[in-house]
Amino acid sequence: TKDPTADPTTDPTAPPTKSPNMVECVSEPTDIIILVSEMCSGTLDGSDACDDKWEFVAELMSAVKGPQNENRVAVYTFDNVDVRLLESITSDPINLLDAIGNSDGRVDAFYQDLRRESCINPGDLGDDSSPKELSAALHEAYYSFGNVANSDELGRIKKIIIVNTCTNGGNEQEICDEHYGIIRTGVVPSGGSDTPVIEGPATTCARQDGCVEYEVTEGPTAGEFTICLWWDDSNPLCGKDGTISHSCPSNDESEKIEDWSPGYANRMCNVVPCGGAAQFGLKDGQGCAAFEGTLEKTLNGVSATCSYDGGLCGGGNQDDCTWTVSAPQCGAGIPGPPSAIDVVVVNMPCGADTIPEDYLQCLAEYDTDRVFDAPSCVLTDTWPLIVDIASEICLEPTPAPTTDPTIDPTADPTADPTADPTADPTADPTADPTADPTRDPTADPTADPTADPTADP
Repeated sequence: TKDPTADPTTDPTAPPTKSPNMVECVSEPTDIIILVSEMCSGTLDGSDACDDKWEFVAELMSAVKGPQNENRVAVYTFDNVDVRLLESITSDPINLLDAIGNSDGRVDAFYQDLRRESCINPGDLGDDSSPKELSAALHEAYYSFGNVANSDELGRIKKIIIVNTCTNGGNEQEICDEHYGIIRTGVVPSGGSDTPVIEGPATTCARQDGCVEYEVTEGPTAGEFTICLWWDDSNPLCGKDGTISHSCPSNDESEKIEDWSPGYANRMCNVVPCGGAAQFGLKDGQGCAAFEGTLEKTLNGVSATCSYDGGLCGGGNQDDCTWTVSAPQCGAGIPGPPSAIDVVVVNMPCGADTIPEDYLQCLAEYDTDRVFDAPSCVLTDTWPLIVDIASEICLEPTPAPTTDPTIDPTADPTADPTADPTADPTADPTADPTADPTRDPTADPTADPTADPTADP
């Protein structure tokens, strides 16, 4: 026979794809945190369902992170006891802010690590086998965005993917109530993810941390800032009721406030120069004298500290904690408000576990395009969702709403939006043309156009 072809092709087939089969999406720089439920009865360690769950998570990660974007991805699991970090949002070298972190090799290594993850079985961590720590996992995500990744300061988009393989112990409404406002605005109640809620008097900096709020505004004159501080008893991290024993915005005894009530309306304010700091004293119960060290706090990009150094308030009892809030440096603006957080919910029940349709839809702000339901966690059921989930992750985020969208667009619409048009545009746009455009050039042509030529030139 003749040769099948004159010569074999230069390259018989295209190069193989990288191990993660998904092609990563193209997006603006985004920080993505994946929260994965554990302790579900259908994902026993070593089972096919456990393997399918982690392969889905690995494929999903590779669909949103790669050479075509600068995205960072963290992964946490949550069970009935704790939240476990598998990969940090700033881990080296997976999530470096450069091309290396998103190279095929680094993403492939991340992919393989996720594929090798095991599962925690019901009963491994006690009798209560439902993954109730979703709320704690969300707080870890907020803390990671604000204090580890510095997402807002770097201008990066913030997104969370929740992967549920069973429900979270029947506390869906509690989760919605606590987290809907945070997700919608990006404003996290002060106190941090690891601040315990301690009921009773707000005696020390640690006990006051979850209650204290503050803000910085420009003015009243150029180069000055107004710093105000108050306490919020509606903050879930605040365990204090009633009033705080006393507070003060300075060491002037006349400015001391007895039985200080909560709320923004009762805020204390100081005016300081740029680069300066305002101090406030708060005393409750037995006072702050037992507190040692310095507590650091960041709220909406503004830094503050709390310590006990003999008290600030004038008068008798000076066992108040001293809060110091820093103003921006000269020439620097006030940090902007945080951006909203977009949440995508993936419900993929395993084994005998069931998940109601649109479970945790509240965390997706009731946007059904951000809730993905699979009939099971078997990879053939979850695989088709990955492309759509990645597309949703790579969309522009939902903008954070204003505190109040508008006071009222206008007091009332104008009585008549515009002046009425003229009765008729014009009586006649132009004068009528002349009856005859021009007169006849001459009555008649000349009898003889020119005189007879001369007899001889």
